[in-house]
Amino acid sequence: MSSANDRKQALLKIVKSAFAAMEPESATKSSIKVNDDTLMLGKSALKLGELGKLRVLAIGKAAVGMAKGATAALSTIIEDTLVITTHSGGKQPFKVLEAPHPIPDGASEKAAKAAIDFVSGLGPHDRVLLMLSSGASSLVCLPPDGVDLRSKQKMTELLLRSGAPLPDINIVRKHLSAIKGGFFISAASPAQIITLAMSDSPNDSVDVVGAGLASFDPSTFAQALQVIEKNDLVSETPKPVMTYLRAGAEGKVAETPKPMLGRPTPPFWITRSPRDLINAASRACSAIGMQTQLPFPLADGPIEEVARRYGHWLAQARSKLIQRPLVMVGGGEPRIKVAGKGEGGRCQHLAMLMAKGLAGDKGATFLAVASDGIDGHEKASGAIVTESTAEKAKEKRVNIDKHIEKFDSLAFHSELGTLIPGKPTDTAVGDLHLLCLEPG
Repeated sequence: MSSANDRKQALLKIVKSAFAAMEPESATKSSIKVNDDTLMLGKSALKLGELGKLRVLAIGKAAVGMAKGATAALSTIIEDTLVITTHSGGKQPFKVLEAPHPIPDGASEKAAKAAIDFVSGLGPHDRVLLMLSSGASSLVCLPPDGVDLRSKQKMTELLLRSGAPLPDINIVRKHLSAIKGGFFISAASPAQIITLAMSDSPNDSVDVVGAGLASFDPSTFAQALQVIEKNDLVSETPKPVMTYLRAGAEGKVAETPKPMLGRPTPPFWITRSPRDLINAASRACSAIGMQTQLPFPLADGPIEEVARRYGHWLAQARSKLIQRPLVMVGGGEPRIKVAGKGEGGRCQHLAMLMAKGLAGDKGATFLAVASDGIDGHEKASGAIVTESTAEKAKEKRVNIDKHIEKFDSLAFHSELGTLIPGKPTDTAVGDLHLLCLEPG
């Protein structure tokens, strides 16, 4: 049996290979083709002779790489490019605006207004190539009249800590926005938007990626209020937010633009997704002689339930005779309802839960890492634990249960030396989980 350190290094090698396969520049270039007089954006065919202006707008953590891919493929066709992201990565050949994630601020408002200006005034033969990736919803934030930015920030924080499913969170986001949920599409009209997206959503829904920047909105103000009520957030929700949503539910504020006959959702194509990340990791496992098993549904449920499912798989795998290292390759973005005041992220918290489940199971290792390179805190991208992590915590008098209760995973992994350092990767397709078992 290999040592725990050998297992860790093997899994980190798999991560590196999988992330390389998600590189946004090449993913974007491969989704754009120019054949004679036809331009293919995803599966959308445009006749070059009938095309007016083509503008490229990239928003999200992977926006710089996606814009580079589009520029490489379409340098002679693009009229102008605007990129909105968390970090520019140095000087770029196009205009870049930076804004924060996950809580928006004044820079997010400026970016949202710049995006609207960028697509306004175009004609019916013009096209906007919109490229979205994780983080877009906070990078462009434009509260409607009646809701101030501070209230929107507080509501965003409450929703992110609530453990609510992302589609529910986005219902509220869209109804507290003057750019999402169909408003951006309306601003670009009569030009058509064509979207290429790197998805971190389990179902790659056009209505979820970018909180509905690229789609009309089927949800309602009443549903937004239901999300707040269902997650027991009414008492904490800022008064301007409740006043605005209630006014909308009573018909005193216009609803978000809805899909309707004759107004279809603009074309939307996925370039990379969580399933692509899982498949890339599986290929990397096979390349170094590890047997793989792909997961049950993507890990998008409550994080405690995800840990239980991995524990159940572990028990099943141990009941069978395995001849070579076996890896469960999973991923997604488990929901986490934060109750404590500790620091950390989804991946670190899941790894902390798994440290208890692996205790004493010789040859077991679990890794969880965020594909964007930042897991809740810039110091970490995730964590990696083994069968001995829980025992080492005892020896160091680190109470794992208290750290779980306080959601203080960063301190736990820092103390145990199980942290994977944080560094932006310029990609964003959810989290990757690797649960490895050695024969024995």
